[in-house]
Amino acid sequence: MKNTHKHKRSQGKRLFSLAMLGLFFILSGFTSIRAMETQTKVSAYELIVDGETWFVLESVTQIAKALEDFSSSMTPELNEKTSVVDVRFKQNIEIVPVQVERTQLNIIDNLYLKLRHQKATEQIYTVKEGDNVWKIAKNVNLSVAEIERLNPTMNLDHIWPNDEIVITGSSYYLDVMVTLETSQDEVIYHDTIAKQDGSLLVNTRKTVKDGVDGIKQVDYRISYLNGYEQDITVLNETVVLEPVSAEVLVGTKVVAASASGSASGTNFIVTTGRLSSDYGWRTHPISGKRSFHDGIDISNKVGTSILAYANGTVTKTAWTDSYGNYIIIDHGGGLETYYIHLSGFDVSVGDSVSGGQLIGRMGKTGSATGSHLQFEVRVNGSPVNPWDYI
Repeated sequence: MKNTHKHKRSQGKRLFSLAMLGLFFILSGFTSIRAMETQTKVSAYELIVDGETWFVLESVTQIAKALEDFSSSMTPELNEKTSVVDVRFKQNIEIVPVQVERTQLNIIDNLYLKLRHQKATEQIYTVKEGDNVWKIAKNVNLSVAEIERLNPTMNLDHIWPNDEIVITGSSYYLDVMVTLETSQDEVIYHDTIAKQDGSLLVNTRKTVKDGVDGIKQVDYRISYLNGYEQDITVLNETVVLEPVSAEVLVGTKVVAASASGSASGTNFIVTTGRLSSDYGWRTHPISGKRSFHDGIDISNKVGTSILAYANGTVTKTAWTDSYGNYIIIDHGGGLETYYIHLSGFDVSVGDSVSGGQLIGRMGKTGSATGSHLQFEVRVNGSPVNPWDYI
């Protein structure tokens, strides 16, 4: 009986030993497999944009270079007086080190392809003060015709703050915001002090004293989004050379208006307000492109009265993309005056008007960034300096 119990105990020990030995080999196998798995993983970097994982790439240097190349492509060309203040992405970007299977790695070409790809977008744009359809079209990288197609029931010539416009266009998966600062030497165009002379006929003038243009240094801060100008701010203006006013005598024999104006005044015969843009050449501070402004801009609120410069006949009341609503008056002798960006007309083609008569209302139609009158004077079809007449 005792031998039987001894045999069972001995057999139980052997079975337990075999079981433990088997478990050891199983555990050893798991450990070996886990070690092999660990050995197959590689160090990599996860590119996360606004909380979403884009790619897992092996080289952080390649990621940084791809992002830098893309942001550089969205930075405008700089001149020698321009410096980059800030370049950043609108989205939140994280680059996090990770351990992954080699099969989980992406190739850098995929990141470049995604950065360059443009996606279609559709959204509602809320009109802001100073907006017009041409400015909006430029900002969203669309044509005016496309915006008109998307908004068939809207009169886009008369838009107001808080109006909603449907826009569609293309955008990138990452948005690059660039801030630049630059200094530009600009001309201070001299004004003309016009003195009326009853002995001279209208359309004639006599220069008493020549004017001299001045020079000012203007410091700008300009912001861009994906290569498109968003905002331009004047930081500082320093007068380098003061302008000298010209003095002219202007004939008034057939001109009913008796007021006179100058660049520093608020009464300009044809309306009242603040001079916001002068006659002559203007240079964009970054692009260096020069454009000639054929008239003077006088800013005031929408609806401000616009008066005829002198006796004459209304030859045109019309609308164009750039001028908006405008009026042309023929004063005889080859002299014409233009009244541009109006909100409405108070005269019709063929009407005879007197100097100082109400002909329209100030507005911001056409390519206008705010409510103002663009006043032009033309002699035999060619633009001339309005200051020689008002």
